[in-house]
Amino acid sequence: MSFLEYEDIHTVFDYYDGIRTGIANFHGVPHYYERPFDEALNDWADYFLLKPIDQETFRLAMEDWAIWQQWYVAWQTGKTPSETHPALPEDRARHDQIQSVVVQHFVVNADVDMKAKGELLRDYEGIEPKHATNPLARLRIKWRLVS
Repeated sequence: MSFLEYEDIHTVFDYYDGIRTGIANFHGVPHYYERPFDEALNDWADYFLLKPIDQETFRLAMEDWAIWQQWYVAWQTGKTPSETHPALPEDRARHDQIQSVVVQHFVVNADVDMKAKGELLRDYEGIEPKHATNPLARLRIKWRLVS
């Protein structure tokens, strides 16, 4: 298993028993990823749907991710209450503005988008708490397309 086979996970928007949504590279290109809920299994699917995103959407999403990271650090250090989630008061308007633009690009279609299984590689060195929901965690993923 080579480290080079793994690609960057840029964001984790949602986490529940594992990463569920966010942005990660697939063949070096930013993609929105989403783990769908499987109604037949009454559980989360064991694969992700991958949808490529354009550079402007990626840029905006990363700006919003930086807003989230600032909020998280302030919350962890007691400088802001949880009620301000997911942005500090001074960043709230920009967060809302970005969300109104990018949310339309974060919709997957199981009939069109790629299906892939992902193997996570986590690096929590020097980071507390040591968990994938920590926006400062360094996460990578190795994708394997499935049919």
